[in-house]
Amino acid sequence: RQEFVIGGYTDSPQPSRKLGALLMGFYDENQNLRYAGKVGTGFTEKTLSDLIKKLYPLKVKKSPFDINSPRGSKIHWVEPKL
Repeated sequence: RQEFVIGGYTDSPQPSRKLGALLMGFYDENQNLRYAGKVGTGFTEKTLSDLIKKLYPLKVKKSPFDINSPRGSKIHWVEPKL
């Protein structure tokens, strides 16, 4: 069993959707935030809308991941509070 936090999200390739995938991470034994992977399926439109409302105020300019941070131009970083 593992607990994950959201460290960012990607843009959707579909213009009608505001979120493509969540970038997930976990804290290791040294409290480093490690990138674990992305989750981008199984969301309803309501869930996506609710997530964007919660994530937008948490936006930051730089990756919160200490280890294995993903790269790309379509990534939005957030404080890992959710």
